[in-house]
Amino acid sequence: KAVSINRVVVAISERFQVQSVIGQQIKFVSEQLGKIANALEQFTEDKTLHLYGEVMSMEVEGF
Repeated sequence: KAVSINRVVVAISERFQVQSVIGQQIKFVSEQLGKIANALEQFTEDKTLHLYGEVMSMEVEGF
């Protein structure tokens, strides 16, 4: 069967569009994961400093 050039071009174009959408979705998910990682790091730092302060105050009080 002969395949028209137009069909080939359309098929290739559709394929690139799908890949582009997938790439955009991957980029979005990566950005969201980065935000989550930053929030977790900030939370951990805040808690670590607070807990360190609690431990140090307990040592001063003689526990």
